[in-house]
Amino acid sequence: LTVTFSVKTSATEKTYAGTYTTETIRQLWQMCSVAHQQAKVPVNVYRRNCDCAVDTMRSNYDNSSVFSTMEKPESEKLSVLVRLNCNKYRLNGTTTN
Repeated sequence: LTVTFSVKTSATEKTYAGTYTTETIRQLWQMCSVAHQQAKVPVNVYRRNCDCAVDTMRSNYDNSSVFSTMEKPESEKLSVLVRLNCNKYRLNGTTTN
C-alpha cells in the first residue's frame, strides 16, 4: 500500500519571518482575544482580527522576544501596522480574502 500526499500552495500563501513556538503564537492570540472580549467585540470579529494581528507580527518580526524589549515608538509602529492590516475584520466582521 502506497499513500501519496500532495500539497497545493497558492500565490497568496503567507511567509513568516523567524520561528515562533506554538506556545508563543497561542499566547499572542490569547492576549489579543482577551483585550477584544473586554471591549465587548463580537467573537466573529475578534477571531479573524486576532489571527490577522498574530500573522502581522510573525510576518514583520523574526523573533517573538522582540516584543518583551520593544520600546514605545516601535510598539506604536506595530500597533499602526496591525490596524492597517487588520481593521477590515473589525469594520464588518468579514473580508473578501
